[in-house]
Amino acid sequence: CEEQLIALEQADLETPVVVWLKIDSGMHRLGVRPEQYDEFISRLKTCPNVAKPLRYMSHFGCADELDSSITPQQIELFMSLTSGCQGERSLAASAGLLAWPQS
Repeated sequence: CEEQLIALEQADLETPVVVWLKIDSGMHRLGVRPEQYDEFISRLKTCPNVAKPLRYMSHFGCADELDSSITPQQIELFMSLTSGCQGERSLAASAGLLAWPQS
């Protein structure tokens, strides 16, 4: 993630690009870890190459498991990190939408 952010900050772009910030809310595959979130947000918000508002996304690790204790934790973490954010937010794919309507 850091390398991509540096490349975006150093790019010579004519117009800002739309950025979806992927947050690692527990899947542990891709995305900004929660402890990195504040720094990344600060840098993205001040980067002239980034169109405002920012967009936010994450993915569930166990969306199709209705008895999963992980999914509610992921929802809570994502919502707490992005509360008050103006941009679009995306958290759930099909399994998440059907099994976890609060997402």
